[in-house]
Amino acid sequence: MHRFILTSFIFIGIPLSLILPINVLAEDLCEVPAMRIDQRPGHDGPPTEVTMGILIADILAIDDVAQTLTGDFIVETIWIDPRLAEEVGCRFSFSEVWSPRIESINSAVGTAKRSFAKDQVEIDVGGRVRHYQRFYATIATYHNLKRFPFDPQKFRFRFTSFDYDAKEIIIKPDIEFTQVADLINIPDWTIGEASAFVEEIDLAELMSPRRVFVLDIPAIRNSNFYIYKVLVPLSFIVMMSWAVFWINPVKFGPQLGIAATAMLTLIAFQFALTAILPKLSYFTTMDKLILGSSGLVFLSFVESVLTIYLVSIGKEAAAIKVDDICRWLFPLTFIVYWIVVIAT
Repeated sequence: MHRFILTSFIFIGIPLSLILPINVLAEDLCEVPAMRIDQRPGHDGPPTEVTMGILIADILAIDDVAQTLTGDFIVETIWIDPRLAEEVGCRFSFSEVWSPRIESINSAVGTAKRSFAKDQVEIDVGGRVRHYQRFYATIATYHNLKRFPFDPQKFRFRFTSFDYDAKEIIIKPDIEFTQVADLINIPDWTIGEASAFVEEIDLAELMSPRRVFVLDIPAIRNSNFYIYKVLVPLSFIVMMSWAVFWINPVKFGPQLGIAATAMLTLIAFQFALTAILPKLSYFTTMDKLILGSSGLVFLSFVESVLTIYLVSIGKEAAAIKVDDICRWLFPLTFIVYWIVVIAT
């Protein structure tokens, strides 16, 4: 019931601190028992089990160029501390009790955190400690953009305790709590169901293996923007260059004018795209479409020069024959090339 109420508050975007009066939040505060918060519960015994879940309340931005994701996250951590077994119903400041200190492994860019529910822990039966933290963050992610702009993505976030290794902390995912809110404020992506699992990774920088909580958020790009703003105008430029095949090669002035105009228009169009396309060391689907289209426009220019040359040496019939072939060869090549590139 407690989880249902908390999740309901999160989904509608109302912080718990605005729902409950301050005196209600503070009424269960108790005196902190004497204990060493630098020692985990049963530090000389078996590892401490920590249950962790993350609710993605909102995804505000996904930046392909910077390869970051900005979101609103609710992190839940639960563990048992027998030293607090007599404090059922109490609330303590997070800094006053022992905690596993689980943090993100992903780099954060301009992270701004805001505590949720006054950054307190709640004590339940048997010393069960529950902590919630809400924060907004811009976190580095890896985007595989080879299929851009028709690319599905899986944004992966990893969390672990930097203070305790795999022999001291066992992290278990809370599958029920880990999910994506229904109202996601990001129109250019379709966000799927989040999933979580735990793996043991030998982190070289920490010199010991760690239990790592892994959160995967699948997403599919809504590519309509790139279709209408990039691919459709690009195809119009390519088709404009085909006009040279329908002009009598004897009239070489208009032929060269159209071919050169198409080339210059394409170059200017590519300069305009640099602000919205990610700078990568490998080719994406978009890069292949632009490169192939540029090649066809350039070949149209070459074809016009060829037919002009044939006319200049008295082979007007041959020039017209070349134009006749190219009228069908270029459109067919364009269609087949685009289909193959988009499909693979």
